Amino acid sequence: MSKEKIDQYLDQAFAHAQDDHHKKLLLDSKLKAKNLINNVKKSLEQNSHLISTEYYSKIMNVIDTLQNRNNRDNRDEIEKYYNKLNEVSADFMIKHFNSVATKALEGKNIKDFR
Repeated sequence: MSKEKIDQYLDQAFAHAQDDHHKKLLLDSKLKAKNLINNVKKSLEQNSHLISTEYYSKIMNVIDTLQNRNNRDNRDEIEKYYNKLNEVSADFMIKHFNSVATKALEGKNIKDFR
């Protein structure tokens, strides 16, 4: 392969590197958002009784908005609503994890964990 051909391939690779990097960041954000949505929804299915209907609706509204943004190619918007869902659902998720831990430890003695 000639030096000119190698230089041409390198130039093309460098020209597309930034675009490829932005595409990867977008895909990573979309996957992260999808995983958060699925985790919060699954937790709500298991323990929605721990929160008020108003709080449940607030979380679901943010989930809907994040799902909508996740179908677009604006990483900043995805990250914005990803952070919003983390913020809005934080109190519920603490209650959910406490409930799961309480059920897992129910009837156990500290000696059972040695």
